Amino acid sequence: MKKIILSGILLGSLALVGCEKEKEKNIIIGTPSRIKKLDPMVSNDIPSLLVTNQIFETFLYYENKELKSNILDEYIFINDTLELTPKKDLKFSNGDSVTIEDFKNSLERTLTHPGCKFLTGNIDTIKINGNKIVITFKVATPSILNNMTYPMIVLLKETNKGLVGTGSFKLDKEDIDTIELSPNNYSKNPGKNKIIFRAIPEDNARTMALEAEEIQINTNVPPIDKELVKSKGIQVIETPSVTTEMVWFNNEKLTLEERAKISKAINKADLIATSLEGSGTIATSMIPENSYGFSPNTKEIEVEDVEINRTLKIILNDVGTRKTNAQIIQANLKEVGIESEIIILDWAKYLDSSAKGEHDLLLGGWVNGTFDAEGVLYPLFHSQNAPEAGRRTLYSNKEFDSLLELSRTYDLEKREDYLKKSAEKLYEDYAILPLYYPNYSVGITNNIVGFKGDERGLYNFSQLNFKN
Repeated sequence: MKKIILSGILLGSLALVGCEKEKEKNIIIGTPSRIKKLDPMVSNDIPSLLVTNQIFETFLYYENKELKSNILDEYIFINDTLELTPKKDLKFSNGDSVTIEDFKNSLERTLTHPGCKFLTGNIDTIKINGNKIVITFKVATPSILNNMTYPMIVLLKETNKGLVGTGSFKLDKEDIDTIELSPNNYSKNPGKNKIIFRAIPEDNARTMALEAEEIQINTNVPPIDKELVKSKGIQVIETPSVTTEMVWFNNEKLTLEERAKISKAINKADLIATSLEGSGTIATSMIPENSYGFSPNTKEIEVEDVEINRTLKIILNDVGTRKTNAQIIQANLKEVGIESEIIILDWAKYLDSSAKGEHDLLLGGWVNGTFDAEGVLYPLFHSQNAPEAGRRTLYSNKEFDSLLELSRTYDLEKREDYLKKSAEKLYEDYAILPLYYPNYSVGITNNIVGFKGDERGLYNFSQLNFKN
């Protein structure tokens, strides 16, 4: 029996603003991608979740590797039953009091969205029992507590004016390139300033905007610009990540032999040296090293060498490091007689195209936001998951599915063994090519305080403020 109790947790360019007084009120955050949709249960992409993470609160979160909660007084996990005791006196950003039904409705809503399936798909029933939410599961779900830290499982409410949450900010304005949030004064931890997210896809433009203080934060400083930014007296905060940058093979278009040939042709060390300027490490697995269930690929599987006599489509979104990666990979492939075409798409078209399987090779990353191998293996490879929910490899293998399903046990020794065997099956099949684990680099002007790094890149901006 496992019993865990939490109690008493309260944690205390571009279009410029019209005048200095207005500028002082707003912290402008430059991001490399436009937002897909401000619904955390629909948009499982980091640019969107970075914004929704300010508006909605997860049921649990990690602080110094310890599980905590801002919205639960207590949780008790016994075998296949999880009991949650909501905090009292919570309010949504529109002033409505939070009820126990809102907790139940939020959890039930995750069951209706395909993107949440890898997080809550094993839930069987959700019931109210007095002041508690009681959740039962179809099968053993040892990862559920980790899953509840991911910002798709959040407390929210649907209103005729849109979704509202209990987070540090509320939505003021949304258009294609700009999202404005203001402090949620009903929150237990309201933001200190209005924040504006501004999409600036071009790396150079984002760097120049930071140097000119047209933005105060650049969430993605390109490696090539780090020293330049520092030389201007701007802070660059670097954090190890739980992200794996990968080549996502279209397993329906490429044979095992073709995937193996491509994998052996690509020089990972060159990518790190050139694209990251050394700010990362070679990936030995699609699972980040600091995740539960990590097991590296320690042997190269030999398969028959084949010729690839067609031009392969390499699809990527408009991110500087990926464009450099694509050029290096294209050159690597040419050295072994493989021709390729580089296709750069904006974020929305990139997601749509890859979900339809229009790529041969897709360049992209995956953030293991649950810190558990299951958070990589299920959404990316289990055949029950839709491509738009993460399975952009279009990989489907019954043996792999079975091994991964067997990992859902509370016997932790068996669980680790089956997670390892699941990963080994993917290595044997050359289902995907892990490239490297990058560091996150965030640029911050010197008049801003209160920034805290995050391994997932899902920063909490509630403490951001101007220096006195």
